[in-house]
Amino acid sequence: MDYVLLAILWIAFYSVQLIGTRSKIKRNLKVKSRNAYNWFLWGRLLFSFLLLLSVIWVSITIAGEDILPKSTLSNYFAYLFAALGTILGTKSIKTLSLKKMIGIPRVEQSQELIQHDLYARIRHPFYTGCLMLFIGYFLFSGSISSGVHLIAFLIALPMLILLEEKNLNEQFGSIYIEYQSTVFPIIPKFGRS
Repeated sequence: MDYVLLAILWIAFYSVQLIGTRSKIKRNLKVKSRNAYNWFLWGRLLFSFLLLLSVIWVSITIAGEDILPKSTLSNYFAYLFAALGTILGTKSIKTLSLKKMIGIPRVEQSQELIQHDLYARIRHPFYTGCLMLFIGYFLFSGSISSGVHLIAFLIALPMLILLEEKNLNEQFGSIYIEYQSTVFPIIPKFGRS
């Protein structure tokens, strides 16, 4: 039952993220009232934070049942994935700024598409970093709950990317389409750029 609750919390969390990234909802709120739009952003942020705290709480309280045997090799890869994921996530936040990542306070959107630093090699470095963290956590913990975290993220990831790219296509048009054709979404592009 605890794992079902954990899955439901993740579904709720990612649903809030997906609803929050819909540009149509944002546009409608902006048209109605700038104040309503700001309340929506802050409410979404607060609700997401509370859901994430709930996920953490349920994860902590679940008695750990391991499905992956622990070994020195799995720990090594766990630390490797977690470290690389942390670096990718941190660098992507620094490039975009934390305020821009979470959507507050929203200044009118910049007309410049970021295509330098990590974004020259990968379109979604933050998502890649999160994926690596979830994989690292699963390899380290080996528990069913860490597997639920990873599976929930893997299910939500394509939908998050799809909505984000739809919004970016609307905002940047042909510039983003060209960028999409040359830069991979999750796996970094290595070699000459």
